Order: sequence, then C-alpha cells, then structure tokens
Amino acid sequence: MTVARLDREMGSAELTEWMAYARIEPFGEDRADLRAAIVAKTVADVSRRKGHAGYRIERFLAVRDGEAERRGSAESLMRALAGMGKNAGTD
Repeated sequence: MTVARLDREMGSAELTEWMAYARIEPFGEDRADLRAAIVAKTVADVSRRKGHAGYRIERFLAVRDGEAERRGSAESLMRALAGMGKNAGTD
C-alpha cells in the first residue's frame, strides 16, 4: 500500500490504534528476523560441540546494507521488545 492510499483509507485514529497494537504485539520484518534468529541460535546451540559456550544471537540476525549501526545490538533490540510487553501490562 502506498502512503497516499494509506492517507486516503486510514484516519489518524486508526493509525494510532495500530501503533498501540504494535507496541503490545510487535509484528513486521524486524520481529520476524528476531524470531528466525532465535530458532537458528537454538538449533546451533543444541548442535554445538561439547565445551562450546554457545553462540551469540547477533550471529544469526539478518542485517541489511548499512543497517547495523541504526539497529543497534541484538541485546538492545531484545530489551526494547521486552519493554514493550511490560509497558502493555504483559510479560
């Protein structure tokens, strides 16, 4: 959907509701990337050799061109997502 079409079809009240919903129940590509990274890290950790401490989640996060600095670390992303749930009254 284009921005112009969105502007025609959705008022500011509905957009505000969607923004509030996204804070309670995050969705979109960044959230999907995090979910995939968690699964990949889990599989790698289960398959690691004996004595290996485990992998860091950053190793499995998809990073688009020039996005690493803007996005920040995986830990900061996970803290932000955890904070969203707490702000919404859910854990």
